[in-house]
Order: sequence, then C-alpha cells, then structure tokens
Amino acid sequence: MFLMDNDIILLEGQEYFTKMAMDVSSVLDIVRKKGYFKSCGKFNIYYEFYINPCEKAAIFISHGLCEFTSKYEEVIYKFFSEGYSVFIMDYRGHGYSDRAVSDLSKVYTRSFMDYVEDAKYFIQEIVAKESLTGSIFLFAHSMGGTIGALLLEEYPRLFKCAVLSSPMFEINFGRFPWQLASVVSYMAKFFFLGKMYAYGQKPFDIAYNFKVNNTCVSEVRYKYIFQKRIADSKYRTSGVTYAWSSAGIAAVRKLHRNAKKASVPVLIFQAGLDTLVKPKGQEVFARNVPDAEIIVIKDAKHEIYNAGTSARIEYYKRILEFYNKWL
Repeated sequence: MFLMDNDIILLEGQEYFTKMAMDVSSVLDIVRKKGYFKSCGKFNIYYEFYINPCEKAAIFISHGLCEFTSKYEEVIYKFFSEGYSVFIMDYRGHGYSDRAVSDLSKVYTRSFMDYVEDAKYFIQEIVAKESLTGSIFLFAHSMGGTIGALLLEEYPRLFKCAVLSSPMFEINFGRFPWQLASVVSYMAKFFFLGKMYAYGQKPFDIAYNFKVNNTCVSEVRYKYIFQKRIADSKYRTSGVTYAWSSAGIAAVRKLHRNAKKASVPVLIFQAGLDTLVKPKGQEVFARNVPDAEIIVIKDAKHEIYNAGTSARIEYYKRILEFYNKWL
C-alpha cells in the first residue's frame, strides 16, 4: 500500500496545482477502476470507484448539475485518505455518460427519477458488490442532493447515513417565482421545445472569468476545474433545458412531500453565500426529516468543497465527525 497524506484541503496557489498533478492524480490513477453500465433507458453510464483495502465504509458521491467524476478528485482523495472507499458515476447527460441531446453544453432529462433509477442500479449492482464492508454512506451535492433525497425516500435501506451539501431543495430562479418557471417550462415541453435552453441559459463560455463565478471561493480550485473543461468537451455541460427545469421543479416538490420517509441520519450543509439554491427549502426539508441537522458554512459559495481554506477545514471536519458516528 502506498503512503498518502491528506493535507490537500489546506493548499492554495501553485502548491495546490503541483500536489494535484504529482500526488493526487498519480495515486488515484493507481487505485481507480472504471467502467460503464446500461441504464434503465439503455444509456451507457460511466462510473469510477476506488477501493481502500482498510475500508471503514463506502461513500457514494452524487454529483451536481453540470459536474463530472474528475471534478471530484480532491474530494475522492480526501475521503480515500481517511479510510473510505469511494464510488462515483456521471449522471446521464454529464461527463462520459450518454446524452439525449447532441449539444454537449445542454443538460436534458425527462424526469429526475431516471437519475434515481440509474443511481439505484449502480449502488445495488456495483457499490454493494465491490465494497469490502457493505456499509454505504451518501455524499451528495446540489442537484445530486435532490437525487440523493429521492433515493433516501424511495429506497431507505440503501444508505446508513447521508451528507447533503448545498442540496437543491429550492431552486433560485432570480426575480421569477418558481410557479412561473414551472408554467413556462411545462408549456415549452407541451409545444415540443423541451430540449431548448431554458430562459437565461447558454452554451459553455471558454473565456476564463473567476470574478463572475457564483460557485467557488478558492480561485485555484476554480481554475483547476476550468482547465479540465477546456481540455475535454465532454466536461462542458453548462445550461439546462426547459425539460430539465420542469423535471427539477417536480423533483423538488416530490422530495418535500415525502421527506418523512427519509429515515436515516442526515447532515445538511448550507452555504452562506449561495445564490443558486435557496436556504428555505433546505430548512423545510430538515424540519420534516426524522433525523436531520443543518450546518451553515457562512463564508462559502454553492460549492463548499471549493470554499476558502478555513471553511474547507471546518466542512471536512464536520463531515468526518458525522460519518465516524455511523461506522
């Protein structure tokens, strides 16, 4: 077994780039196993997993909108270095999984339940069979939090506990109420415009502009991920379609209706500077789940794992304390 350290979350600047290239990527390359499975809709779904021979438990990462497996290298490395095996898949329409639209910038889905069923298959047929302990924890971000919550409600025995990071439990449509966004999205689908970009959405922009980003506080992490997206067109998902918007609103309403079915312990992280999802939805969900706690990371934008150094330290500390309780 190779030696690892877990100080990656402390680094900034060129030191971070060097560490990611020299240590993190090389270690993950050695451990990584990858493949595809056929989804319920006959899509080829890409996945990766990293088995720790001293596995405490297995963590399934449910990624967010416009994300992809390799964006989570730092997160995977951190969990792996703490003794966990890690499993992750590209949701349909993301990364190296199949898409229903030809435009690589667009995100389309008919229903979030397609994501849910893909994830359930992956967990039951791959995660559960490859894990050394059979104990599976959930780590879910943003859209992945919506999918994760639906999994907790529909299949309560899949996970032992769950961390939901900036979960999409109420979408921020800016000056438009969600009810109007719902009607517009539904009408677009009705008139066969579901695969069009939703209002305000657009293709991936190759111009680097950290100052206008609404997800990351750590510029070096933003730049590292941006360079991946420039290098690989499959990582350039950028704008949602009307069909995705309609499906997302329906999924959020469903998860709130069924919140009481989520029976495992849930830890919700709320980003104090989040402009993509609204905190009220997270608070309502937490009140209705039998065992839930909210932790607010005040100085973080939407991607808390890409926050400033002190926020990242607090974030991972609280996650690991929570997971350790359920080993």
